[in-house]
Formats: sequence, C-alpha cells, structure tokens
Amino acid sequence: MSAPLIRIDRLSPVELSAARLDGDVFELGGGFMPADAPECSSLRAATLASAYGSGLVAVGLSAAWVHGAVPGEPLPHLAQPLPGVRARGRRHIIGLRVRDRPIEQGEAVRVGGLWVLTPERTLGDIALALAAAETPSRGRRLASRADRGDLAAAYAALSSDAARVAAAIRWLEDRTMSNKRGALRALRQVRPT
Repeated sequence: MSAPLIRIDRLSPVELSAARLDGDVFELGGGFMPADAPECSSLRAATLASAYGSGLVAVGLSAAWVHGAVPGEPLPHLAQPLPGVRARGRRHIIGLRVRDRPIEQGEAVRVGGLWVLTPERTLGDIALALAAAETPSRGRRLASRADRGDLAAAYAALSSDAARVAAAIRWLEDRTMSNKRGALRALRQVRPT
C-alpha cells in the first residue's frame, strides 16, 4: 500500500523544507511524498491533478513522465483538452502549456485522478516531437521547449513494447499531421526487445 501525497497547502513551506532536509519526504511534482513511499504513476499523476483540472489531458513529455518513461518532471507541462472541452480560459495556468486541439475519444486513461494519454498515443506524440526536433527549420525552436535527451529517453522506454509500437504506427497512419513521415520511419525501425 502506498503512502498518500502530502499536499503543499497542508504544511508550511518551512515544515516541508525541514522534513525534506531530514530525509522524511521527497519532492514529487507539485507535492511531497513520505521517503518510504514507492514512486509510481498514480502518485506522479496525483501531483498534477489540481493544475490540470477535469477537462485537460497530460500529453507529450508530461504523459511520458506520468507513465514513468522519463525520470525528471518536465517543465512546463503540456496539456490538451478532452473531446468536447474548450481550452479557452485554461491557457494561462502557470507551468502548463495548453494546446487548442482536443484529443480524440479513447486516447486517454484516468491515472491517479488525472487524464493522461495512453502509452501508445504518448509514443506517437514523442515520435512526432523527435521528428520535428530533427527538422532543420523547427529544430532550434523545439530544442528550447523540450530537452531532446528527455524525448529520446521517453522514446526508448515507450518503444520497448512491440504492441505499443504497432499501435502508435496505426495511430499515425490514420492521421494527417506535420512530421508524420519522420515519426513513422523511426517507429518502423524499432526492434523491441
């Protein structure tokens, strides 16, 4: 059984800092966890649930972090609205970039109170981001948005499952989008272990 998330608003910053220095808690996303609690997807998701609210989905490196594919929390976090939800009014949340385009039905799962892209769909997102980062005209701009090392780590972790790679390829093949060719080329060369 895992220990509950210690919310920042329940203890003063001084108490939390002292507990962290004493080794009693560790920082996880927007909260703190007891030192003996195992870090898992549901706990990482719980740290983001209040910032995302009920109508947004964690996507890109944020979804990869929740799924455990990257060790460090990406900042800023990235979100897209659920189907039928408009992103207006949510675009100015500190530490959260919100894309306008909603995700499609069935592309998200509920983890620890947060909507998160499925691992298959997250792999498709990461493959597209890596392909965009390799495009000369966009590469410099994208390098400042997301660390390419984190993208590569997320890609390696998520592409280790053959069924997930096949699902990501099917998802990309059914859509028209920028950097699709580069993402498909990379995914088709993957040899999961």
